This record gives sequence, C-alpha cells and structure tokens, in this order.
Amino acid sequence: MLMMPSTEHSQTFAAALPHHASVLASLNTAQKQIVETKSKLLETSESFDNKRADLVQLWQRSQALDEMMKILDEM
Repeated sequence: MLMMPSTEHSQTFAAALPHHASVLASLNTAQKQIVETKSKLLETSESFDNKRADLVQLWQRSQALDEMMKILDEM
C-alpha cells in the first residue's frame, strides 16, 4: 500500500530545501577559497625559495670575501 506523505512532512521538507541550498552554496564558496589559498601558499613558497637562493649566493660571496681577506692579511 502506497502512503502519501503527510502535509506536515511535506512542509518540513519544503522548509529544509532553502537551508540545503544555503549549505551547498557555503561549501562551494569554501571550496573556492581553499583553492585560492592553496595557490597563494604555493606562490609564497616559490617566493621564499627564490629569496633563499639569493641568501645562499650572498652567504657564498661572504665566505669568498672572508677567505680573500685572510689571504691579504697573510701577505
């Protein structure tokens, strides 16, 4: 026997639909923000890698200059 849903159940279901749509919209927004955040974090990481390479070059140059100063002192 097929039972028809009660009016109360139908009203409750109908009332839940906007909330469901709101939750889906919030999840979609959050997903987009996560993708954007991940992209920005990757860009920042690459920027730090570039700066780290610059710092390594400066450190190496400093070491070479220190060595040159030691040689000049010995002369």
